[in-house]
Amino acid sequence: AGETEAGEPRVALALVEAAGQDARDRFLVEANRWIENWDSLSVPGLLEVVAVDPLAATYVGKCKAQATLATHILKHWPEAKRVTIFRSVAKTMAALHEKGVVHGSLRPENVLINAAGEPVIANARLYDLSTACRTDATAARLHQPFTAPEVRHGTNANAESDVYSLGRLLQFVLTGEPPDDKDERLPRVDALRKADPALMRIVRKCVSMERDLRYPHAQ
Repeated sequence: AGETEAGEPRVALALVEAAGQDARDRFLVEANRWIENWDSLSVPGLLEVVAVDPLAATYVGKCKAQATLATHILKHWPEAKRVTIFRSVAKTMAALHEKGVVHGSLRPENVLINAAGEPVIANARLYDLSTACRTDATAARLHQPFTAPEVRHGTNANAESDVYSLGRLLQFVLTGEPPDDKDERLPRVDALRKADPALMRIVRKCVSMERDLRYPHAQ
C-alpha cells in the first residue's frame, strides 16, 4: 500500500506466481478492461484499477488497504458488526450482478479492508478458476473452501457460483474459520449451529451443491 504522486491512496495486487501464461494474459486483459470501462461498470465498494504492469502481471488499485478479510481480526467483534461488513460485500456483489459482472473468485483474500474499516472487493473477473481447477488438482484443493463445486470441476463461474462464495464468506465472517464442510445437496453447516438461525438458513441455501437450489444472484 502507498500513495500515487497525486496523493491518492493505492494498493498493488499481483497475479500468483504459479499461474501459467494463459492466466497471466487473461489477468492483464481484464485488468485493462476495468480501466477502460470503469465509468460504466463501477459500483460502490469495488476496487478501482488505475494502472497495470504487464511485465510483473500486477495492477494498482485505488484503496488505502489496512488488511484483507482473511487477515482482519473478526472473531472478537460483535456478530452485528461482522454481519454489517458482510452486508456491504453482498451489496457490492448485487450491484455487480445487476451489471452482468461475475466476480468468479470471491474469497476473504479478495476483500480488502480500508482505513475506515469498510470492505472493498478486489480482483473481480480477473481469474478463470474453472480452467485452473480443471487443469490443476492442487488449484481445486486450494480454492475449495470458497469456490462452488461446479467451478472446481471445470464449469465456468456465473452468478450462482458467486452466491456460493458469498455463502461461504458469510460462514467465515460468522465463525472466523475457513469452511471445511463437504459438498452436500442441502448442507448442514455444523459450524454455524450456534449462529442466528436466519443467518444459518441463508448460508445453507447459498452453499447448496446444486446451482438451482441457491439464490439466483446476490440481489
